[in-house]
Amino acid sequence: MNATRTCTFKTRLTVATCLLACTLGASAQDMRTLKQSIEIDAPVQLVWELFSTEEGLKQWMAPLVELDFRVGGTIKSSYQADGTIGDENTITNTILVYDPGLMLALKATGAPQGFPYADAIKDTWSVFHFEPLGENRMRLRLHGHGYRDNPDSVAMYKFFERGNEWALQQLKELAEAGNDTDRNTDQADAELDEILDEARGSAVQSDTTLELLHTLIGGSWRHDMHSTDGSTFRVRNEILLGPDRHSLIMHGWQDRGEGMKPHAVTTAYRLPTSEGGGIGFLCVDETGSLTRGRITLGHEESTLIWDWPAITLAGETQHYRIEMRLDGDDHYVMNMSKLDADGAVAKRWPSIPFTRGK
Repeated sequence: MNATRTCTFKTRLTVATCLLACTLGASAQDMRTLKQSIEIDAPVQLVWELFSTEEGLKQWMAPLVELDFRVGGTIKSSYQADGTIGDENTITNTILVYDPGLMLALKATGAPQGFPYADAIKDTWSVFHFEPLGENRMRLRLHGHGYRDNPDSVAMYKFFERGNEWALQQLKELAEAGNDTDRNTDQADAELDEILDEARGSAVQSDTTLELLHTLIGGSWRHDMHSTDGSTFRVRNEILLGPDRHSLIMHGWQDRGEGMKPHAVTTAYRLPTSEGGGIGFLCVDETGSLTRGRITLGHEESTLIWDWPAITLAGETQHYRIEMRLDGDDHYVMNMSKLDADGAVAKRWPSIPFTRGK
């Protein structure tokens, strides 16, 4: 048996499987169920043993497994072959109930460090049904319960929808091969890498977005425009670090020929995972218009996109898109577009350059 490939197979497969089970707690009216199944040409007892024994779990779930198989017991695993059970990469699943050879219900009570849906997963739990279809054929059904109608849970639903499909297929191939892991798994590894990259992407983008925003802290950002008709338009923005040492507080002033006057106050902050995570902002301007939106990375390097759905005190809405392209430490360019009801650009304004001063 090729030990390297066996370890790689075990390591990769665990990610999309160890985290299938989660905690009870969502209210019935807003829960969703993810239903998936696969037919396997293998005895149901063989597949059950892959779930219910430490040796079986090590064949496919993870290179490191510690099993206490009883109601209230746990399945602790790690896909870091050089790690140890109990470190920050450990995944803990608690056994809610089981019926030998027929059903197993789990909830995740410990997610690995960096898992992007660590809060949303607490509302969910998973049930595996083992159905014999003959002497050497069975159906494995997986019901993931407790997904909710919020951005973080919806994103997690999509992640597990794809990840579970992949995991079930890998389990099928292992069981039908008679537990033979000495086979080429390069394609499976690449597929799982792609699935995980999507999940990690949200967290990575949030960190990078915040890092770019923090480069704006300090000094006074200035824009001065003098028109041929003699009119002047000046802007001053000052950006401070918030009390949590992550958020930002931005004060803006404008001068349209009558002296500098307060224009807006904006706070940018980390969104809770219950709202999908990422970076959000709240802005109130001098007219009382309120904007609550998100800040994301643009396709170009060092570019931030502000989704700006403003609503006036009269209840009128106007949707804008602001692109902030950072150019070195002391310069950025702002491009502003107005969007129509379908999200298409209805109007673009000229670029506005800003320079940091003291």
